[in-house]
Amino acid sequence: MALSINTNISSLTAQRAIADSKNDLETAMERLSTGSKINSASDDAAGLAMTQRMTAQIQGLNMAIKNSNDGIAMTKSIEGAITEVSDMLQRMRELSIQAANGTNSASDRTYLQDEVNLLIQEVTRVSANTRYNGSLILDGTFINKQLQVGIEEGEHITFSVDSVAANQIGAHTLIGNGVNPETPSATAPINPVTTDEDIEIFGYLGTKILESSSQDTAKEVATKANLMTAETGVKAYAKTYAALSSGDPTARTYNLKINDFQTGNFIISSTDVGDAVEAINRISGASGVTAKVDNNKVVLFDADGDDITIENTKVGSEFVDLVVEKLGEDGTVTNVVGQSVRLGEGATSTNTQATFTQTHGTLANYANKTHMLTDGTTTLSITIGASTPTTADLVSAFRSATGYGTFKFDVSANGTTGFTFTAREPGVIQTAEQPVLTADAAVTDEGTLTAGTAGAASDSTRISGTLKFVSSHSFSVEQAGATKAVFTQTHGTLSQYASAAHTLSDGVTTLSITQGGTTPTTAQLVTAFQAASGYANFAYDITANGTTGFTFTAKNPGAISAADQPVFTPHTNVTTEGALTVATAGDALGYFASGSQTASLVDLTQVKISTESGASDAISIIDAALDKVAQMRSDLGAIENRMDHTISNLMNIAEKTADSRSRLQDADFALESARLAKNQVLQQAGTSMLSQANQMNQLVMELLRG
Repeated sequence: MALSINTNISSLTAQRAIADSKNDLETAMERLSTGSKINSASDDAAGLAMTQRMTAQIQGLNMAIKNSNDGIAMTKSIEGAITEVSDMLQRMRELSIQAANGTNSASDRTYLQDEVNLLIQEVTRVSANTRYNGSLILDGTFINKQLQVGIEEGEHITFSVDSVAANQIGAHTLIGNGVNPETPSATAPINPVTTDEDIEIFGYLGTKILESSSQDTAKEVATKANLMTAETGVKAYAKTYAALSSGDPTARTYNLKINDFQTGNFIISSTDVGDAVEAINRISGASGVTAKVDNNKVVLFDADGDDITIENTKVGSEFVDLVVEKLGEDGTVTNVVGQSVRLGEGATSTNTQATFTQTHGTLANYANKTHMLTDGTTTLSITIGASTPTTADLVSAFRSATGYGTFKFDVSANGTTGFTFTAREPGVIQTAEQPVLTADAAVTDEGTLTAGTAGAASDSTRISGTLKFVSSHSFSVEQAGATKAVFTQTHGTLSQYASAAHTLSDGVTTLSITQGGTTPTTAQLVTAFQAASGYANFAYDITANGTTGFTFTAKNPGAISAADQPVFTPHTNVTTEGALTVATAGDALGYFASGSQTASLVDLTQVKISTESGASDAISIIDAALDKVAQMRSDLGAIENRMDHTISNLMNIAEKTADSRSRLQDADFALESARLAKNQVLQQAGTSMLSQANQMNQLVMELLRG
């Protein structure tokens, strides 16, 4: 081995080993002191970046959890305030039901209305003053509020709270047309629909098509609409109101048929209708029509919306002073729909039952056979024994058959050769309703059915029901069949329009234009009218009819009266304009005033229970308000449940992310403790070896001394 002084390799090696173990010792001590495996970027650059992102995510998730909990606290506070509004609405509904009872007097209902008024005021006060953390929450201004429930931009839940002010909640209502009282006739229409026309209901829950028929009463249409309520959110009601009065100040004795039920004799005059009300109410159980006195008129009411038919049975020229009027949906005598109708005397009515005859053929062929008789609805079946029956035997068998009680005809013998079928009710018998004898195939010589007396219904006036559609949210309906009126008119020589003023009127709004000095075109005249002040409210859309004139198209369907037709008045310089021509006649033959209708809000402030009919109407208004409030609470509850799930999800993600970060960042104390012990030993050993290495140079000194 070579001995040297300048370079002590063993010492250098020992120093290097001591430095390495010192660094490892310091790292182990740092990790044990901080509990973190990554204390600087030099420890693990990629790991540090990952743990920083995870830390940001965990802190964001924890804040999102706090936000969600704050959101739940807010929605619960809002729901609590709405609950109070709901309680007040429930009380108002109780009062309305109480006021609708006929046992209450007008003063009783006044007291009930006073409480309703105060409750309405309190509902409005709650709406205007309820706050959460300083913000108004029930006045309709709490809209598009965001709950930040995520850690990135856009990860939020947006919600709004509608106003619960009394003038903002209630029933969105659409009242249809009824039929005016018909002049006494045997063929008065059932409803305003002349053909089968579908009604499309656009509700907040969805859109459905209601198939209506020209034979449907208002009640039947309402029933069809209510079968769809769960899918549209729109309810339908039908009511029938009519007023009966006398124009004769002299009390006279009348007898009416209300829905084919006799009232019996009663006395009525222009100033006294009490006896008539009593007579009509005596048969209300059978007729379905009740009566009450209002301003010397008998108000007739069918709560189900069935039609009301009225026939005067008294004969004599002095019995022609009874007048029938159709009342509006509110049932007040001041709300008369259409023109009044005078009931004719009983002698003008025809009331006959149809009869038919048919020969039965050879009676022997009926033995040991089964034979049937039908009226299109009910079928009678008889089986004859082995003996040859007589005509009377066959009649007796049919009259004893199951279903004869509802059969539309009385069966009797027509001598000894056949049958007579007499309709049990007056009226015209349709072909499908005529009696049909189907004898066994062995019977080959039966005769054909022969019409005897033609049936005719008695002349009566019919009052149809009025439809009302109600929802807690806005909705609209459309009905086929309604058409818009179209008019055309030529404008004449265009040069005559220069430097002049011209007007166009729809009977309410007048459009005025002034032309410059140059000759205008047809399109320029149209554009000028379209730009005129008031065109938005004008009843017609104005377009060019080629290059020779104008086309005026009504904005809404319906028949146009002469007073509502467009009137074009050019300047007196214009002498060549044509006359107005009807291109298409408007038609609104439907349940509604036009083909498309949007419901209007009848709010709580319009609840009036001071009358029986008003109290009845108030129930549907308050029910719609309750539905609205219930949905608001439901929406808030859904948000609370959603945020509960959001919190659970956020907590789970935060937990798993913290676990992942721990695997990257947290020190393993067992491992680092072992490294600490190891490097402490290496430090001690290295120091000892460095001392020994430094002693090796002393051997060279010994050689020099020698």
